[in-house]
Amino acid sequence: MAVRKDEDPSQVHERLYHIFMLGILSAYDDVRCKKPSSNRESGDGRYDILVEKPEANYIFEFKAGSSVEVLEKMAEEALAQIDEKRYGADLDTSKRLIKIGIAFHRKRCRVKCSETETN
Repeated sequence: MAVRKDEDPSQVHERLYHIFMLGILSAYDDVRCKKPSSNRESGDGRYDILVEKPEANYIFEFKAGSSVEVLEKMAEEALAQIDEKRYGADLDTSKRLIKIGIAFHRKRCRVKCSETETN
């Protein structure tokens, strides 16, 4: 992967984790699901990954942490970003929206989830 000299290392790590997760989610074989979409505009920004299933939509946001001690806070920030930027505002509101914030540092990660009920 190409890395610019002036690029923040945490952005590089986040991009690698994003690609890793996109690969895992793309390998999931279920004819009822669309393949995951990545970095698409939604609401007031771009989500990291969206997985659309018949019963719910799943939005993932990733954050690279500088240490294990900050993972809890960063996972909460990732989850808050989904709400603040209104990711998923353009999705079918009759389906549940599962929001997933993942913070990671090296081999450790912290996952936070919340759900928006259907209207």
